Amino acid sequence: HWDGNKWHRATVSPAYVSQPDIFGIYMLSSGEGWAVGGDPTTGTPEALKWSGSTWTGQPIAGCGYCNAIPLAVFMISGGTGGDGWAVGTAGRIWRYQSGSWGIQSSPTTNNLNGVFISNPGSNTNAGWAVGDSGTVLKLQIVSGTPTWILIGIPGITTQNLYGVFFTDSNHGFIVGSSATVVQTTDGGASWSGGPNAVTLGPPLPATTNLRSVYINTFGIGSGNGDGWAVGDDGTAAANAVFAHWDGAGWTNWPLIPPLASSPFGLGLRSVYLTSPDDGFAVGAGVAGATSPLSGIFHLDPPNLPMQIVATSTGVTTSVGGGTTSTGAITATITSTTTG
Repeated sequence: HWDGNKWHRATVSPAYVSQPDIFGIYMLSSGEGWAVGGDPTTGTPEALKWSGSTWTGQPIAGCGYCNAIPLAVFMISGGTGGDGWAVGTAGRIWRYQSGSWGIQSSPTTNNLNGVFISNPGSNTNAGWAVGDSGTVLKLQIVSGTPTWILIGIPGITTQNLYGVFFTDSNHGFIVGSSATVVQTTDGGASWSGGPNAVTLGPPLPATTNLRSVYINTFGIGSGNGDGWAVGDDGTAAANAVFAHWDGAGWTNWPLIPPLASSPFGLGLRSVYLTSPDDGFAVGAGVAGATSPLSGIFHLDPPNLPMQIVATSTGVTTSVGGGTTSTGAITATITSTTTG
């Protein structure tokens, strides 16, 4: 739990899994939030609700046969009459209504990694979910009845898609493997972009996975937009990736020198911004790392251009790319191993 000054370990009381892996979180306020995950081995899901002091497991109706766990959650409203959606492995979709989570019909069995509700209510363009092998779902709500529809994006068929973000019902981004970024300005009627979309700054390898995206301001033209995507470069060293969008293109802002090198590894999994001057990115060890790291990065403020500098102790500082830059991304880095 972040109190505005530092992070604290919070009390967790699960309903179904004694020590669930947590993959997604959504905060409605300082006193209410949701976290989802479960046990990937058994396919047992877990949904936890934040009360302001503890995380408590909540009912998941009809899930004795789930064999799937949620990976992402988006809440529209809170309380016992709240409304929200979660998506996860095996194409599973859940909806929160009347104080409980229930299974919804899904048109895919591919893993679903991200969900975003861009225009809640009765309309044909209510929300989006993305997943493996180029899977993109659009939520339509007609006369109060929700239906998830499988759509296609040209050129996006094999890439795993991880993150989706809309600034309104028309303008949105999807990110994924192969440094993929696609963008729509008309509510998904058409899309631009594709793999290897981070074209500015030091080149990223084609193996790069962009896991999460957050857009503060949508605008066309350099300096008219602001947002970040984070992930890992998909190499054995598993270097963390930061990519910045300015309204015209995506720029790679690497850690200098790379924070992670074999046998270490740190991939970023999620990014959230409260403004162009403040935000957090979090990450953890990647598969194959024998001494994986976990990290929390704080953006305060961005004032580009800049370089993100990693020291041998694992604490990062920033030096400006120009004489007037005072921006900083700071980080708390810890090892997840003992002994």
